[in-house]
Amino acid sequence: MKHISVFVMALGAMFFVFNNVQAEESPKGKFTINSNGDQVQFAPGNLQYVISSGTWQFAASQTEIIGLDASYVTTNPGYAGAIDLFPWGEDYGSYIGTGWRLLTDEEWQYLLREEEIGDGPMNAGLATIVTQHVLMLVPDDWHEYGDIKFTPGCNNWTTNSYTEANRSSLEESGVVFLPCVNDAGDYWSATTNGEGNAYGIHFYETSIAANTPASRTTPFSVRLVKDVKETPTDVEEIKNYELKITNKILHNGQIVIVRDGKTYNLLGQTDF
Repeated sequence: MKHISVFVMALGAMFFVFNNVQAEESPKGKFTINSNGDQVQFAPGNLQYVISSGTWQFAASQTEIIGLDASYVTTNPGYAGAIDLFPWGEDYGSYIGTGWRLLTDEEWQYLLREEEIGDGPMNAGLATIVTQHVLMLVPDDWHEYGDIKFTPGCNNWTTNSYTEANRSSLEESGVVFLPCVNDAGDYWSATTNGEGNAYGIHFYETSIAANTPASRTTPFSVRLVKDVKETPTDVEEIKNYELKITNKILHNGQIVIVRDGKTYNLLGQTDF
């Protein structure tokens, strides 16, 4: 059975409720995630849940990290701020809006590959921005410029060291930063591993690794992506572009959506 978009965690009477947030601009960089050449763009920050409003949002910046999970709220019931570490779930993208999703384990493995595949060298490395440790991902079309250099796959925090001004320039060029908690980063993939586990990525001072199994109850960070969709440009492409007709109907007392031969409820579920 699929994980649904409204779910309960071990917080007594507290519920995490599905709420969309305002659209945010993604980093400009495009990243190839498989040998077919499919690309994604990353969300502008890690996923957060705001306790006081019961809403989901992106962090204010790529490098913002709170490092709290639901257990903190349990032991500190007066806390009304945000948390940004979550157990595994396949529907996190739907909490934010249309099109957001988790990378699969295979896609993470391709993105963090350790040797050249075709014409694409590894485009990930550890880095430090002022004093903050991050995993740095450079987009497909990125190239070094000026005095800002990047060494992929480095096994320390100091080789790629940047100022705050450097960070702004790198983000403008499409670079993505994944912040860590206590000098280690853990981010979920969409791929399960057996009955109670799932895969994520793990990085720390001497390692960057995808295909890392963990219990689904372990609190990890979540960075969502959107698939890059090419818009048809010439007349023939536009004529052949497939349009999906969507209808809303009343079914068994509730409004459902019928699209492309499938029926969904308003939470995007098909198994209701």
